Amino acid sequence: MRTETRTVNIGEWLGPVDWSYDFEAQGNTSSDPDRNKKAAAMLREVEDGLNRGERWMVYAYGTEREVLRVGMYDGWPHWKPTPTYLTKTWLGGEEMGWYSPVSVRRLEKEEFGDR
Repeated sequence: MRTETRTVNIGEWLGPVDWSYDFEAQGNTSSDPDRNKKAAAMLREVEDGLNRGERWMVYAYGTEREVLRVGMYDGWPHWKPTPTYLTKTWLGGEEMGWYSPVSVRRLEKEEFGDR
């Protein structure tokens, strides 16, 4: 008989964005020295819009995705509470770091499709 013990890390959503998070501590790999400030401002704009019942899109990594949720998430790749977008993909939801999008936009009603 063989006994095995494994530890599996599973990320959890911990609630709304904690705006006391140190956004400047996150590494900025952009040539724009204000990139972190702009990314945090986009996150706040999306969070405020979602709280008003609006639907939002983020553009990152050459693709645009609908935002399903924003908040603090302690999963991959940081494994500590970090502001995160949950975006819609063809496989379901996928987490995206707050620093990833290069632009955000509100969906207009005529653009609404099935969720």
